[in-house]
Formats: sequence, structure tokens, C-alpha cells
Amino acid sequence: MTTQVQRRRGTAAQHASFTGAIGELTVDTTNKRVVVHDGSTAGGFPAAKLSEAVLKADTSYSISGNQVVGPRITGWGAPSGTLDRTAWTSYAGQTVSVGYVQAEAQATDDAVKKVSQELAALITDLRTHGLIGT
Repeated sequence: MTTQVQRRRGTAAQHASFTGAIGELTVDTTNKRVVVHDGSTAGGFPAAKLSEAVLKADTSYSISGNQVVGPRITGWGAPSGTLDRTAWTSYAGQTVSVGYVQAEAQATDDAVKKVSQELAALITDLRTHGLIGT
């Protein structure tokens, strides 16, 4: 013979005035959810329903009203070449002479190269996390 286990149950109003034992599970029959109790908090802690806990692919995810992740933005290709994820320092520019100076041209080229490598790394990471894609 099997054993049947039945938990305490009650309406949302009854739960609001009830303090369950530590670790006790009860059923809120109004909201159709399980409530976990800690022995001191009236009403306990209602467990989220699956429909409340699963992020749907066609919606955004927000915390305190601020969108954190939205639908995927498409159209991005995968970067190629060298990626750079080292510490990032903003480029302040440089003073440029009136005439051509090889060292100044090389410094500008190096700065552009570094920015393109860092941008490629950022795009790669965003694609990996699924925030942007093809």
C-alpha cells in the first residue's frame, strides 16, 4: 500500500496570518503555489511558478524595471583576426606635427589596431552570449 502525504493548505488570506514551522511547506489554494516557512515570518515565502521563473525567448529580462537583456539583435558577422581582451585604456590622442612624422603615424595606426582588436573581442563575446548574432 502506498503512503499519501498531504500538506497543510489554505487561502492567501489564511496564509497571510499563518506562521509555519521552520522548513514547513504549505499550499496556497488561492494562488495555486507552494509556500515555504521559516518559523518566524507570517505568510511565509511563496515559491515562484514556472511561468514566472522562465525567461521567454521573445521577451526582455528586467531587474527593478531596468532592461538587462532584450531580444537578440541580428546581422552581426563573426570577427576575424587577433582579439584583444587585455586591460583597456582610452586613447587620448596625440599632438600631430605639421609635416609627416613616421612615429606619429605609427602611433595612430597602433591605436586604431588596438581598438579594432578590442571591438572584435567584444563582438565575439556578445555573440557567444547570444546578445547579438547572425
